[in-house]
Amino acid sequence: MYKINVCVNVCNSRGKSGLDTLDNENILQAVIIVDTFSQKLSPFCEHMPSSLIPLVNRPLLEYTLECLFLSGVQETIIFCSSFAEQVRDFIREERWPGLAINIVVSEGCRSLGDAMRDLDTKALIRSDFVLLTGNLVSNLQLMPALERHKRIQKADKGAVMTLIFKECGRRWKAPEDDFTVALDSKTSRILLYSKKSRSQGKIDIPMETVLETAEIDLRS
Repeated sequence: MYKINVCVNVCNSRGKSGLDTLDNENILQAVIIVDTFSQKLSPFCEHMPSSLIPLVNRPLLEYTLECLFLSGVQETIIFCSSFAEQVRDFIREERWPGLAINIVVSEGCRSLGDAMRDLDTKALIRSDFVLLTGNLVSNLQLMPALERHKRIQKADKGAVMTLIFKECGRRWKAPEDDFTVALDSKTSRILLYSKKSRSQGKIDIPMETVLETAEIDLRS
């Protein structure tokens, strides 16, 4: 499985920023996190980010931008804490008509949480946005997912994020990427996300979750 996050910025906009060349709040934004904050691909990523690793002679980041471009995204924020110059050089060489691309660099970030807090502090996100990594290869249309997220949010004000999971088949999935998701069968609300798969042993679901939910689906 791979996953894409369709998120809501849970903080109010703090005013216009230096990158705010598109001030229409209805513009669809996306945030690409270039960093993986891990050493999984070492030593391949000692001198370049994983998003610039070539696949069929094209950097992975190019596939990610293409997915956003074809989905109608109008503004993309590329966040990186390392290899910023390489990312800038790549963006300079590419042209995506109608897609504004801003690069945000924060060398002190060590996790996804740090990155999101930094973006919130800079007040770069104005409304609902798409959050994904820079090594995504997909032809998924994102607009239906975003519209679904907005419908869910109207019904449940506490819904701050919609996750998209896509089955990719057992033979394409590395063992370390196994995980299990417990869902409310009626609402598809995520009750549990565990990095342990069912094949690795039992999955512990809190008793209060079981008692509060009529039916639970397990996906892995």
